[in-house]
Parts: sequence; structure tokens; C-alpha cells
Amino acid sequence: MDKLINVSIVANEKQKRFFKSRNKFILYGGSKGGGKSWAIRTKQILRRLKYPNSKGLLLRRTFPELQENHIFKIQEEWKGLDWNSKDSRFMFPNGSYLKLGSAQFEVDILKYQGSEFDDIGIDECTNFTKYQFDILRSCLRTTNPKIKTQIYLGGNPGGVGHGWVKSEFITHAYPDHEFIPAKVYDNYTLMKADPTYLEELKKLPTDLRKAFLEGDWDVFSGQVFTEWRPDKHVVKHFEYPLELCKKTIGFDWGFNAPGCAIWLAHTPDMRIYAYRELYQSGKNPEEWAKQIMSYIKNEPIESIILPHDCFATVQGHIAIADVFRENGITRIQRGKTLSHNARLNRLAIMHQYLSEAPDGRPYLQVHESCRNLIETLPELVYNSPSSGKPSEDVDSSGSDHCYDAISVALLEKVMLNTGGGIKPVFPQKGNFFEVDTHGDIITPDFWKQFTKDNKHRSWKYIN
Repeated sequence: MDKLINVSIVANEKQKRFFKSRNKFILYGGSKGGGKSWAIRTKQILRRLKYPNSKGLLLRRTFPELQENHIFKIQEEWKGLDWNSKDSRFMFPNGSYLKLGSAQFEVDILKYQGSEFDDIGIDECTNFTKYQFDILRSCLRTTNPKIKTQIYLGGNPGGVGHGWVKSEFITHAYPDHEFIPAKVYDNYTLMKADPTYLEELKKLPTDLRKAFLEGDWDVFSGQVFTEWRPDKHVVKHFEYPLELCKKTIGFDWGFNAPGCAIWLAHTPDMRIYAYRELYQSGKNPEEWAKQIMSYIKNEPIESIILPHDCFATVQGHIAIADVFRENGITRIQRGKTLSHNARLNRLAIMHQYLSEAPDGRPYLQVHESCRNLIETLPELVYNSPSSGKPSEDVDSSGSDHCYDAISVALLEKVMLNTGGGIKPVFPQKGNFFEVDTHGDIITPDFWKQFTKDNKHRSWKYIN
């Protein structure tokens, strides 16, 4: 490169604060039009120029977004920078480089695992999952003692990552974390060039307007499980003794992406306690089986419910269910994940178990040790209308592994019929707690609410 880089930088007050910040984790944004994308790439480029042989990474969720919002912009703003399209990086005359990448699917983030960067920029960070963020966090390291490593995040409320971003930067005051709220009003360049943009934001529906214009992190457009309340669903102690409960395990297989096993205790009054989880990646079926066996050899379970893909042989490999059996797990059930409307039924059942019983406590309670279930369940969002997938279903690009594990197990307590409407079977009317033909206590009020909310589905509870 024989051309000089020449660019004039004009930053507003919030952007200047962002440039000067020395915190390790910085969230810049909160509403649309705040100038976060420009600020993130500009700070990274300035650091490449300041520190010879330094390395940066800048990410968007998809490559078209990356190309439109950053690659073309950098080529326009910084004349003379060499773009290496093969390695997707801008090269600097002092030996530094800025790599640009994307991670459309959750497992795509693994291509950066093991890499080393002095700083990482994550634009529209609420489109990334907590798992992806944790992988990127592990890539932040340097051998240059003069460089303070940093991660820069830009994002708006909403999206699959809303929950963890809010927790990291808004709800908790973690050390070395900084939130710089930026609104469209701060971006006087945009306001001057396109004054109609502000008027368009004001016309949005209430939830979107609060999120995109006001930067309100308490508003979560598209959230699936709005019933979730940590103060009610998360507990330190269960009221009913676990040793007296029937126990099952819900399982979702994963190797590159995390897999999950969740232990559920079923009480006589139809409550369910999620009391243990295994959440991990990089474990083969035999390792999973041995870990699960280490628990259930001393704690008998009724069954472990596996999704249908665990019963398939792939490229000559033995099915996961058979590996489990070979390692001593015999009480295996095939989940109804291929049944008609299975995903929508799982979603409906999950909503009902998150709802409150007549005593004010929810039917599903989660022990505080089930950290990943607690973190990821409220983060889930519905499919976007542009995805081409059913808009009433969960967006599977999010961290849905815990949800899949627990909902597969809950669905096993439901028998799908072909009659049309839901027709729960009650032994007799009367008291709040009633005993069915198996001698188990059921709660009629729960089923009445279920029929009210889901008139087009047919099922009955299996004891």
C-alpha cells in the first residue's frame, strides 16, 4: 500500500465518550440511529493505526449486513486501505489488520474459537446469543503489554440476545462494564441529513417505539415467554420433597452447539421442578451417557425422553439412543418431536406450565442452580416475519437448547388426539385437588385454563 490514509473524524459527545473509554466491555447504543456502527469500526481502525501488529475482529450476524454496513463503508471512509477479500480483512501499513466476519448460525461462531484478538466489535449484538458472546470473550487476549483488550458492542433492545445484553450491561453493574446510552437525537449528522427518520421512529407501534426511539430495555418486542418472572419461577428450595416425586429427564443433543439434559421432578399436585441441568458442548454420546449414569445410578428416574434425531443412524454411526442403552441407560422414551404440530404443542404446553396455579405460584419452578435454563428461556423470541418460518414458533437460531430439552419432556406428559378441541378428562368435579383413576392428584383449574387458551388442540394428561 503506497497511498496515505486520510480521513476527518467528527464525533458527537457520546461517541467521544465511547472513544475515550478504557473499560473492557463497552455497550454503545440503546436506540436506532445513534451512530453506533460508525463508532465501533472507527475506534477499531484508530487502534490498528496506534498499535503496530495489532489484530481486531468486527462482526455482524450475516455477511450481507456486514458488507453493506461496514466493508463498503470502510472502503469509502478510509481511502487507501488494502482489502484482502480472501481472508476478509483490512490490512494496515504497520502490520495490523481488522478482520470482518459473520456468524449467521450459532455454531458459526466456532470458526473464531482459538483465535486471538486485541479488540472485538460486535455490531447489533442483540442478534447474537450468550453462547456466541462467551466464545468471542475467550478470543480476547494480547501479547502486547501496551494494549488494553476491549470488546465493543452496539445494539438495540430486542432480538435473541436481548436478555443477556440487558443482564450484562443494564441490570447488573459488573466491574469493567460500561453502558453508553445513545439515541437518535445525539446523531446530529443523521438528524440534519434526514429529519424524516425521527418522525418514522415516532410512528412505530408502542413496544418498537419505546425500544428503537427511547432505548427502553424493559420493553422486549418479540419475546416468547412473557410470563417468566425470576422472583416466582426461580427458587432456592422446593416445597415438596424431591425424593417423593416421579422424575424424568429431557434431553437435547448437541456437539458443536451446546447439548442439554434437564432433570424434572413431578409432584402429586402437578407442579414440575427443574432441579438439575447438564449444559455443555464438545461431548460425544458416550461421554453424555456416562455423565447421566453417574447421577441416575443412585437416583432412579422413570425415563429419559430423547428427540427423534437421537434414534437415527447417521453415516453408519450408531444412534445416540443405542449408545445410551449400551452404557446402562435403559429407561429411554422417544419424544413426540415428529408428531403433528409438535413444535407448536410444545410451545403451548410451556406457556401453561409457566402460568400461575390458583395459589399464585407457577406450575413450573426452576432451581437456581439451573443457570442456563434461567438465562436462555426468557431470551427466546418468535420467528421474524421475514424468516419464512411460522411467526408463532420460537426462533431456533437463539439458544433454545434448554427449551428443547424441557419442552420435549413436558410434551411426553401429553397425548395428542385427533378429535379437534381439547377434551381433558376429569374424574369428578368439586374440590381443588382431585384424584384420578391412577391415584394421582390433579389440578382441574390448570386444564380449564389450558382449554380456554388452546381451543384448537387436543390432548390429555398422562400420569
